[in-house]
Amino acid sequence: GYEKPVSANVATRANGTGRETERGKLLKFLRTQAEKCIRGSPDELYLWLRNSEDILTLDDLREAVSDEDYVREIMQPGTKSVGLKCSKLATFKTCVLATGNPHIFVTAEEISRKEETVQSRVTHDMAKMEEAKGLY
Repeated sequence: GYEKPVSANVATRANGTGRETERGKLLKFLRTQAEKCIRGSPDELYLWLRNSEDILTLDDLREAVSDEDYVREIMQPGTKSVGLKCSKLATFKTCVLATGNPHIFVTAEEISRKEETVQSRVTHDMAKMEEAKGLY
């Protein structure tokens, strides 16, 4: 069926106590921290998670990503237009699980940068080892 687009203020609309709604937090997370892991629109992914998968809050999403099979078989393929990037499943999971710790704020971009740094160090060290082998 036709889905009304998610209004831009859903994520920031305040409730009676002045805090973001739980649903707003999920949408904001998908738009900011997890955006690099998403294939398609974060807003469309949010609607699919909410309407098809009954994932309404970050707590629900943390519970969902704790099941490796669910992430790989359901969330990654998603729909024709939205899902998770296959190469970013671990990054997505790390970002989601970090939301459970109020002392950690991590974005997919930061995780990717760290992974690239580690990979370049490993490549550099392997080249040095190969170079050293040639000396003996």
